[in-house]
Parts: sequence; C-alpha cells; structure tokens
Amino acid sequence: MYDGVLILRLPRKVKFVGFEDDVYLTVMSETLEEVEVLATEAISMIGWMNGVKLQIAHHKLEVLLVSNCKVIQWMEIVVGDHAIVSKRSLKHLGVMIDDRLNFNSHVDCVCEKSAKAMSMSVIARIMPNVGGPRSSTRRLLASVSSSILRYGVPAWGNALETKRNHRMLQSAFRLMSITDNGRWTHRLIPNLSTWMNRKHGEVNFHLTQFLSGHGCF
Repeated sequence: MYDGVLILRLPRKVKFVGFEDDVYLTVMSETLEEVEVLATEAISMIGWMNGVKLQIAHHKLEVLLVSNCKVIQWMEIVVGDHAIVSKRSLKHLGVMIDDRLNFNSHVDCVCEKSAKAMSMSVIARIMPNVGGPRSSTRRLLASVSSSILRYGVPAWGNALETKRNHRMLQSAFRLMSITDNGRWTHRLIPNLSTWMNRKHGEVNFHLTQFLSGHGCF
C-alpha cells in the first residue's frame, strides 16, 4: 500500500523510511531554513494519499530536529492547517531518540520503567499475600525489569560510554539484588552462583527474613 509513497521523487537530501504502518521523513541540511523548506515541500508531495483514500493523521505527527549546535534549536512544519513544532525527543519503535542523539532520554525512560516494575507496590498488587512473593516470583520480576533495560540496546548502546548513563543503569540493575544487611547474607551464602543455580528449594517469607537479617531475626 505504501509503495506509492516510498517511490516518490523527493527533493535532494530528503528520503522516506517506512516500517509497517509508519512513515518517517528524514531531511539532512546544514541550515535550519533549508530543512524547513525541504520538509514542507516533501510533505506537500504526499498528496498521493488522497488518491487511495488515505489521510495523514495530523495529531500523530511529530518533528525531531537533530543538531550538534550548543544552543537548542526549534523548527515548525506546516501540514495543511496544522503547525507541528519540533520536540526534544520522540519514541521510534520503542526507543527514545533525542535531539542530541546521546539517548539520555531513553536511559531515563527505561530506568524509570524498570524501577516501577521492581517496586514493592507492583509486587504487592500482583501477589497480594501476607507472606510476600516467593523467590521465583521475584526472579521473574527481575527478568522483566532486565528486559526493559536491555530493549533495543544495539541502537542506543553507545549511550553507555557516558558516566551519567552508565551510573543510572547500574543503579537500576542494583534494585534487583539490593539487601540492606548484605554482609550477614554473604556470611550465610558466600558463593552466590552456587545458590542461584541450585536445583531445589524455594525461599519463603520467614527464610528470606533470616537470610537478609530482617524481621524478628
């Protein structure tokens, strides 16, 4: 259905990228003025859609201006009667892309989602029992949290090169295994890999308190 759009003869420095039911228009230029002109011209060429009884969903249109200028830049694209102002970041296939391509906004987003997945309030809603969830349930939640953090990492993995993002992701992973009385637990379980890979046994509410030095113990 979208072949008609993808083969349009666009201005130089402009191209379309299609994925399922989404179409992305990319424009490359050294000046903001030329970007606006080329983008507006290219969008006006999508009149092809009227011939196949399709319309642009104006309320879903987003503009991201990627630039390495120190001063934050903004631009506005007019589509029909709608003026679309550029954003600092937008989501593309589940990954947040920002105007500096440093993926700081994506790291912020996934760390927040991961923390919510591991929070005790979430566990309490899923497993509303007095004794608390078993270790296998907590391990499942940790796996979910880890998947949230790692999603799309081939696209944004370079963000780990900055101390800021590396520290935030470390903090998010730490939430999965943190214990306040860690040295006491280490005395009881000096070899963590042996404990984690055992083929028997579940940790219940009271045993967890004993191993972590909490409660009446």
